[in-house]
Amino acid sequence: MSEANQFKARVALLVVQVGSGRTIAPGPKSTVKAIGKLRKWVSVDGRFEVEAKLVKAGTVLQRGNRSVRTVSLSKLSAKDLEHLKTRQPPINHRILSSLAMRVVPFLLIFLVCSCERETASSEKTTEPPVEDSEGSPVFYVAGNLDKDGSLVGNYKRGLDYAIDYFGNHGPFHIYLLGPGEEESVREIFRKRAENRVDPNAPESPEEQIEEFLNRSNVIEEIEDTLAGESIGGLTWTPPPHRLYEDITTNATGRLKDPIENTWGALHEYHHVFQIAHCEAEKERTSDRNFCSWMAEGMATYSSAKFMENLELVDFKSYMLSLRISGGNIGEPGINEYLTKDPAYRLDDESYWDKGGSAQVYYMLGAWATAYLIHAKGIEEVTVLKDWYYDLLPMGKSAAFEKHMKISLDEFYSEFDAFIRQSDDEVIKIFER
Repeated sequence: MSEANQFKARVALLVVQVGSGRTIAPGPKSTVKAIGKLRKWVSVDGRFEVEAKLVKAGTVLQRGNRSVRTVSLSKLSAKDLEHLKTRQPPINHRILSSLAMRVVPFLLIFLVCSCERETASSEKTTEPPVEDSEGSPVFYVAGNLDKDGSLVGNYKRGLDYAIDYFGNHGPFHIYLLGPGEEESVREIFRKRAENRVDPNAPESPEEQIEEFLNRSNVIEEIEDTLAGESIGGLTWTPPPHRLYEDITTNATGRLKDPIENTWGALHEYHHVFQIAHCEAEKERTSDRNFCSWMAEGMATYSSAKFMENLELVDFKSYMLSLRISGGNIGEPGINEYLTKDPAYRLDDESYWDKGGSAQVYYMLGAWATAYLIHAKGIEEVTVLKDWYYDLLPMGKSAAFEKHMKISLDEFYSEFDAFIRQSDDEVIKIFER
């Protein structure tokens, strides 16, 4: 583009579903992965470039985390292209209507790269870069583990609340496993492998399935499950075939403790939302990924607060317990930890290896989140949700400063002085 030094490229997607009468016309920040071969490249006036891909009707396309099965769609004419070059995306719905009138047995997807002036300093909140998923979460329960339905029911109690708050991101699969159900467990792991198949990968589906089942960590997971070991948590596949999985190798613990079952669902789904809005494969020191304290601390705070909203725990008492005993996370609590490691740093990502991750990332991270909301007066939805929409467009540091009204370095200094006060002093922030 001739003015590339002054403008940046943005991407818009148009999909017209003639057969069902539906149209999808997201904003200019959307991305698309289209299945099919590139047929032609059309340059329009130096301002827009149109990439045309033709695939057969019935092909499954995936845009972000939304799958669309194609039907017979319209093909752009020269007049349509001429119309496009005078417009900025998102595309006007009147254009969609005119395209939908001419049906051919192909899907035409086009990506329009528009020129938009840099607006990093804008106060306008960036729209969410990931649309809600159309699919519902899928449960895989081993054998007769959930005879009365309470295992899934209490998990869904938390999951439904979280989805209502954060939106439906997926595909999201929940695996509730346990010992004594070997045949069922092995069938579920094979189904898990099938769910992970990438249709665009050079390997065949069966090759991908066997490769996954023969991974050393997967073999260990199966062995741990059959042995009754309790491990697991959230895992996900890399883009573009993103899939989220919450795995519990011994769900008998969840079955016996309905409160923790619900609590865990709330915590893990906050991570699903977080990962959907960053480049989770990058190091957490990257400006395009969140820090560990942001991931675990904000999820610890949100799950406890949502549990109170569900009238299952007392939030204030829980936050105090993190300081005194470590709460449901484990000893030592914050007070004892700070006497042993007074030089802690929230932005130090090495605690996973050297120990202290529970205290720094989960407990201190939860209090750091509380400090933003209750001491700094930032809206809860901004801290837990809205600022993530700007993490990729602006970068973590700039997005944090924009929404929290303080730089990360200044925040770390302020919070450190706050958290070293007595229990009686810090708890006062919840009375404001």
